[in-house]
Amino acid sequence: MVLSLRVLALIRTGVLTEQPLWLAVAEVFPPPQPTQFNRTALPGKVPQLVYQEDQLREDFSKTKTVMPKDVWSLFGKSSGSTVQERYVEQQALWMKQGKSKEDADACTLTALKNQSVNIKTTKVGLVK
Repeated sequence: MVLSLRVLALIRTGVLTEQPLWLAVAEVFPPPQPTQFNRTALPGKVPQLVYQEDQLREDFSKTKTVMPKDVWSLFGKSSGSTVQERYVEQQALWMKQGKSKEDADACTLTALKNQSVNIKTTKVGLVK
């Protein structure tokens, strides 16, 4: 309710010229909890979100080393995806096709080496 009151005040003062689309919905169906940043959290444990890509990135970081190291531009101009991103995408693709994690890892490493990417395996096996 506080947010919609603030938006209505912005419309009255002329800062906003049009009413946002969500405002009418928020007035009909207000949120169950007040929209305040300092409210206490609802009881219960927040479930941890774990994505397959996160696990593949962790495996890559723990078991692989790229030579030379990937360089990231801090100016927003990307020269393409990093080796880790290509590794994760390629391995996820192999796993979607039904390969096991180990087979997908081997196929991905072979494909990247064929693209002249020098990857060293620093530990034997995959992280579980």
